[in-house]
Amino acid sequence: MFTEAVNAAVIRDELQLAEQGVCAGTRPAFTDHFLARRTAVEHRVKSALARELRAWQGNLATQARQYEAWMARRLLAELTPLSREAAPLAADFLGRAEERFRRVVEAFRDRIGRNIREATGVTVSPIAWQVKRPELAVVPVALSPTFMTHWDLLWWLLPMGLVGGLFRRHVLGRVQWEVEKNLIRLAGDWARTVNEAVADLRAQASAWVEAELATLDRVLRPRQAEATAFRAALRRLEESERLPPTRYMEDRPKTANH
Repeated sequence: MFTEAVNAAVIRDELQLAEQGVCAGTRPAFTDHFLARRTAVEHRVKSALARELRAWQGNLATQARQYEAWMARRLLAELTPLSREAAPLAADFLGRAEERFRRVVEAFRDRIGRNIREATGVTVSPIAWQVKRPELAVVPVALSPTFMTHWDLLWWLLPMGLVGGLFRRHVLGRVQWEVEKNLIRLAGDWARTVNEAVADLRAQASAWVEAELATLDRVLRPRQAEATAFRAALRRLEESERLPPTRYMEDRPKTANH
């Protein structure tokens, strides 16, 4: 009944192209969003860590564990509100995706309406696509180990009186890397979360299109058959009217003479 313009596979392709257009911009946008906060976060974390280091006691292994625990807490405190602040940007991408998908669906509705009128002479108004936006959650923070070596085994070879200054310079120097790494990771996690939500919206739209096509085909197929039969009968009537008179008389049934 329906032409290629309203074929489900064609509509799926259009929706996928719309999805790709939106998702291509998520990673750069979130990376720019978070890295714009990098300098301020680095300054706060480094200043707080310098104050903390002066009060720490114990051997190298103990202080390394203190640093890891402290940095994890501090980054969590710094980046959690930043992650929440990214929610409007995520909502903006979902809004763009919904708008693009809706344009595809509206165009599908227009084309299918024309198809139905041409095939059956019936005018229908397919129901609108009801959107259900997925919920987005805040992403957690990750922290790498302070050192690549098991200092619990070697701490006794390196007394803090000898390596304390080196340790403090080392961990203070890592702040920039830790902050940038976690901001970039956060951007990637947000981009992935939004892309998954956009894919969910696209799947909703695709499922609606397929369900609408199936419903309309089931409802309109009997009407199409009736319209086809009517048009065939009309053609036969028109053809009979065009027959020559002699031919028409010959085709009339003969009656008995009285």
